Amino acid sequence: MSEWLLVMVGGAAGAASRHVIDKLGKLWPGDPVIGTFFINLTGSLILGFIAGMRIDKFALPSKFRHFMIVGFLGSYTTFSTFTVASVQLLRDGQATKGILNMVMSVVVGVLFAYMGVYLGGAFRSWRQ
Repeated sequence: MSEWLLVMVGGAAGAASRHVIDKLGKLWPGDPVIGTFFINLTGSLILGFIAGMRIDKFALPSKFRHFMIVGFLGSYTTFSTFTVASVQLLRDGQATKGILNMVMSVVVGVLFAYMGVYLGGAFRSWRQ
């Protein structure tokens, strides 16, 4: 399968996954950003896990990289949606919620990325 097709299929899967999670997040009473928050965290975790597996020259097949990193995660993660949603919360007079969304997304996102790197490294060690 060509790298272009892998990116497109991965992108479609990431976009569909994001859409489902965003819809489920809107079911959470009174919190329109929970889906975006969850997507940012899990995207950080997945990419961190993949990065952790690559430490010490753990080689990922280029087909996996094109499908998962460029395609799936490229369409799944939501930084632009996160920033616009945060600005809308601020503009709507919900400064506390907007600031909390920004701080928690960045701080917890970095923690999840770190956890992913750690888990990816542990997985790499377990495989060897």
